Amino acid sequence: MAGTIRERNAGQKTAARIRSILASRGLTLHQVSAQSERLYGSESPSCIPHTLYHSLATSPSFGPSLPQTCALSRISGYRLEDWLAALGIDPDRIAGLQASLPLRRTRIIDPAFHREDVVMGGPEQLTGDHHSEGVVPLGQLFRWVNPPRLLLPTSAPEERRCLFARIGPEDAFAFPELLPGSIVRVNPQDIYQPAADTVHRSRPQLLLIEHERGLWCGRFHVSGEGIIHAAASELAYAQIAFQCPKEARILGAVDMEIRWMHRFESPSVPAEFATYRQPRTLEQVSLSPGVLVRRARSKAGLTLREASLLSRGVSQFFNDEQYAIAQSTLSEYEVQNAPPRHLEKVITLCLIYGFTLIDFAAASGTAPEDLGRSVIPPEFLPTSDTATAPRSQRFSSDRSELGAASSVLRRFGEIPWFLRSSLAELSGIPRPSLRDFFWLDGIHPFLPAHTQGSMLTLVNRRKKKPVRLPALPSWQQPAYVLLLRSGEYLCACCSLDGETLVLYPESDRTRTPEQLRHGRDAEVVGQIVALARRIAS
Repeated sequence: MAGTIRERNAGQKTAARIRSILASRGLTLHQVSAQSERLYGSESPSCIPHTLYHSLATSPSFGPSLPQTCALSRISGYRLEDWLAALGIDPDRIAGLQASLPLRRTRIIDPAFHREDVVMGGPEQLTGDHHSEGVVPLGQLFRWVNPPRLLLPTSAPEERRCLFARIGPEDAFAFPELLPGSIVRVNPQDIYQPAADTVHRSRPQLLLIEHERGLWCGRFHVSGEGIIHAAASELAYAQIAFQCPKEARILGAVDMEIRWMHRFESPSVPAEFATYRQPRTLEQVSLSPGVLVRRARSKAGLTLREASLLSRGVSQFFNDEQYAIAQSTLSEYEVQNAPPRHLEKVITLCLIYGFTLIDFAAASGTAPEDLGRSVIPPEFLPTSDTATAPRSQRFSSDRSELGAASSVLRRFGEIPWFLRSSLAELSGIPRPSLRDFFWLDGIHPFLPAHTQGSMLTLVNRRKKKPVRLPALPSWQQPAYVLLLRSGEYLCACCSLDGETLVLYPESDRTRTPEQLRHGRDAEVVGQIVALARRIAS
C-alpha cells in the first residue's frame, strides 16, 4: 500500500507541475485541451484530454503519450526535452544509458536527450602558481563549488554542436586506433558534401558516415567527385564505395576519443559487412512509426529476442517495468502506424534501436519545426536537476562561458557532460570525484599505443599493483599513474618486479625500459581506467 501511495503522490506532483508550467504561459488545461482539438481533431492521439490532471493523480501507470507531449510542446512553446523532464523522464540519465548499453553497432548519443543547457557548477581555478604542464591532478587546478546546474541560454546557438557516438564492436573500422565501446566526439560537417580538406589527403581522415545499413566510423578516402570508401582495415570488412550524398553522407570528423583502458570489447565482423553488397540509396525518415522501427532494428543487427532482453536492461536501470517490452509487443510495433501509448516504451525503442526521439515524433505526424523552442523555467522542473546557482559559480564548455582561468578546459573543447550519469558503471569506480582525474600535457611515451594526444585521464586509486600482460598487444596493456619522488606525476605501462618498477615505452619503441625503486623513487597512485585524447585532423 505504501508503494501505491508514493506512486499516486508522484502523479499528483506531476499534475501540479504541468499546471504550473501552463500557467506560466497564461494557459489552463481547458484551453490547452480545446486548442489541441482544434489543431489535431478530437479523435487524434495528439488531443489532450481535459481530464489529464485527474488521470495522472489516480492512475500510477498513466502519462501523456508522445503525440500528446509533442502537442504540449507546440501549444506551450516549450522544448520537448524540457517536457520530458517535467514528466519525470531525466534526459541526462537517458543519454548516459546510451553510452553504457551493450550495443553491437555504432550509435549517436541522441542530441534530443543531451541537455545542452546543463553545466557543471563552478570548477574555480585555485589561487597560487598552478600550471598544467606534464601530468597534473585536476584537483590542483580546480575545485568544484556546486553540483550540476541548469543554465538558461540567452540566445540560440549559431553553430552546430558536436555529436557524440559510441563505437560498436561489429563496425570497428578504425580498430585498434578507435576501440569498440569508445565514445568519440564528432565535429559536424556539411552532411551532403565532402569537406574540402578531405580531398587529396595523404592520410584519410577519421569520419563518421551514415548509409542505409547504419553508421560507420573510420578512416575514409573521399574523392573530388564525392566517392567515399574506407581505408584498409585490420579487420576483414568488405571494401564498399558510396556516392555522396545519394548513398551516404558525412556527419563529421572525429576529433576526440574517450577510451576505456580497463575493459575491452572484442571486435567482430558480421557476415553482412564481410561480403560486398551494392550500396542502396540512403532513404529518408519513414512515414510511419512501424516502418521506422523495423528498419532501425535491422540496422541495429538485433533479433526480437535480443531487443527484448536489452529492454529489460533499460527497465532495470530505471527500476520501472514500464520500460520493458516483450518480444510479441516489439513485433507489433513494427507493423502498426501509431506510436506506443506509453512514453516509456518510446524511450526504450530509441535507446535499443538507435533512432532519435525527434525522428520518431516526425514519423508519428509531428513536424519538428512545430515543437516549442523556449526553455521551461527551472523552478517548474524537478528540483534534483534544476537547482540554480549564482552566475559567478557556473561553468560550461561553451567558449563564451570560459575565462582565462579555465584555459585548460577550453583546450578540451565541448565536454560530454552526459557521461556523469553512467561514469561509475563505465569506470568501475563507485563514486568518481575530481581527485580521480588528471590533466595530461606533452608527450607520454610510456602510455599504450594509439593514445597520442591524451589530455585527461581517470584513475582507479584502489588498483595499485601494476602488471604487464604478455599475451596482449601494446595498445591493450594496463597503464598507471605514478607519483615520483620529485613530486611530479608520470603515466606509464609498468610492472612490479620485486621492489623494482619497470616502465615500458609502449608508444616509443626507440626508447629502452626504465627502472624505478618502488616506494622510494615512485609510488603507484592507481590504474588508468579511461583516457580522453584529441585526434589531429
